[in-house]
Amino acid sequence: MSGNLTLKSNVTLFINTGSTLKAVADQDEFQLVQSSVISRMDVVPWKAFIRADSQQNITICGGGTIDASGDAASFRDGVENSPNRPYGLCIINCEKVVVEDLYLRSSAFWMQRYLQCSGVRLSKLNVFNHANKNNDGIDVDSSNDVIISDCIIDSSDDGICIKSEGEAPVKNIVVTNCIVASHASALKLGTGSVGGFENIAFSNIVVNQFVFS
Repeated sequence: MSGNLTLKSNVTLFINTGSTLKAVADQDEFQLVQSSVISRMDVVPWKAFIRADSQQNITICGGGTIDASGDAASFRDGVENSPNRPYGLCIINCEKVVVEDLYLRSSAFWMQRYLQCSGVRLSKLNVFNHANKNNDGIDVDSSNDVIISDCIIDSSDDGICIKSEGEAPVKNIVVTNCIVASHASALKLGTGSVGGFENIAFSNIVVNQFVFS
């Protein structure tokens, strides 16, 4: 169990198959941190379980589980888009990011956000996010050169959301071989559309009523 974790360049966080990295169910263990990128959403600081900002060559993998404890009473403030509810993973202004072969569970907010990143590879992720409000599966925001492949996502809010909350466009995005279920939008472009969209490709996507029973 852990409070918030901050990753630096050239670091691999390896979570072994059968093991779980679980967030402490205590609001006070998560600090508000101001993003290095000021977008429409980031005029205020946010919390995150796992964070990286302005780094490069980061990998999170290993076959295990990240459980962000978003269903804990401490994180149930009932507020839409609340900065006091931590992201599961919040990766900002980073280059060469790999997140693969993991189970991602129960964020208090969006499970994953990749803001103004480049060279992102997301693969073999099994996401179940039905713990709280604003429970997106994957949000790619003002980033470029991103591949999302072979993922299974079941979310209360948007499943895979491509957006541009910042001035930079979101561009050169490939999403392929994924199964997505959502209580909102399985696939979504927006609602953040500040920087615009360029060269977005979806292929071989199955949209289901539900993935997990």
